[in-house]
Amino acid sequence: MRHIPRELERQILKAAKVFPAVVLTGPRGAGKTWLLRRLRALVWRDFLKEL
Repeated sequence: MRHIPRELERQILKAAKVFPAVVLTGPRGAGKTWLLRRLRALVWRDFLKEL
């Protein structure tokens, strides 16, 4: 499946830099878990680059 970048991704990453916790809510099947797993992979990759 091809990834389509979303504005929400940028907002979540920006909020995660400022706040110790970020809550993502929405209806079932909206892609919350998929989005967070993708962001986790991006953040982890960037973290490893900095080492």
